[in-house]
Formats: sequence, structure tokens, C-alpha cells
Amino acid sequence: MDLEHKNEINIEDLADIRDVDIDPAQDREKRMQSFIAQIKNPLCYRYGDYVVKISFSDDGNRTIEDCFNDFLHHL
Repeated sequence: MDLEHKNEINIEDLADIRDVDIDPAQDREKRMQSFIAQIKNPLCYRYGDYVVKISFSDDGNRTIEDCFNDFLHHL
């Protein structure tokens, strides 16, 4: 795989979280299994035209506020 294109995501390949339907009557284990089966990758999915990609800091020292400030700074 070309490293330059490693992080490219085809939005059409992602599940839309708005289409996920969980039965609240099921026990917790079944609800989690259903969610994973429907969303396929809980760390990368879409919400309509938006790609949601979850990642974690390597050092564990960054807070959500740090990330949000960086996000705002790069707008």
C-alpha cells in the first residue's frame, strides 16, 4: 500500500451510524454485538456526509480540550 494514501477513506464503504438500530429489550451483550455487526468499524464510520474517525493519543496526556483547541486552531 502506498503510504501516501494509507489514510484515505472511501465514504461509500463506511456504515452510517444513523442506520444502526439497536433493540433496547436485548441484554447488553446482544446490543453490543448488534452494534458492532451493523457499524462494522466503531472507530471509523459516517454520519451522513461526515466521516467520524476515532483515534487515541500515543502518550495519553492530551485531553479532549487540547484536541478541541487544536481543531479550532486549524479551522
